[in-house]
Amino acid sequence: GHYQAGKIYSVRIRTVRQELAEYFSQTLPCHRSEEMLGLNGELKIIPKKMIERIYSLTPVIIKTEDGYWRQHMSLPEFENRIKVNLIKKYNQLTNSKIDEDFELYNLIVFKNTKPVKVPYKGIHLLGDKVNLTASNHPAAQELLYMSLGTGLGENNSRGAGFVNYRFL
Repeated sequence: GHYQAGKIYSVRIRTVRQELAEYFSQTLPCHRSEEMLGLNGELKIIPKKMIERIYSLTPVIIKTEDGYWRQHMSLPEFENRIKVNLIKKYNQLTNSKIDEDFELYNLIVFKNTKPVKVPYKGIHLLGDKVNLTASNHPAAQELLYMSLGTGLGENNSRGAGFVNYRFL
């Protein structure tokens, strides 16, 4: 969207790195430029509870060499890419290797009927808004909790795959 002068906007940044969260909460309130004036910063840690479901606030993007996944990939392949992507992120963040033989979620619901456009370097990537009903498996809960800070799918550093949660 377009930002208007004189209006107040909130920026929410989620991260799995404590030091990055502390840096932003200390630095952003002091930031002053022609475009922006930081007013305050708040550090909130999401408690680790059983997650009932997660749902995307921004589209989840899965890139293929041929474009949008629905024309080139089956639903089980899409689901596997989401799981494999989360496992790779987890293994990298924790310097460990998680057992991959578990059910990540029990149900996936697509909230859009048509692909959702996400602007990226002069083009549009296509993604989907999804709701995932979480599995009770401990590894699934761990990965879904991590996804609150890392996002689902790809292009998370550009805001894609930002998810919210509902606890049991």
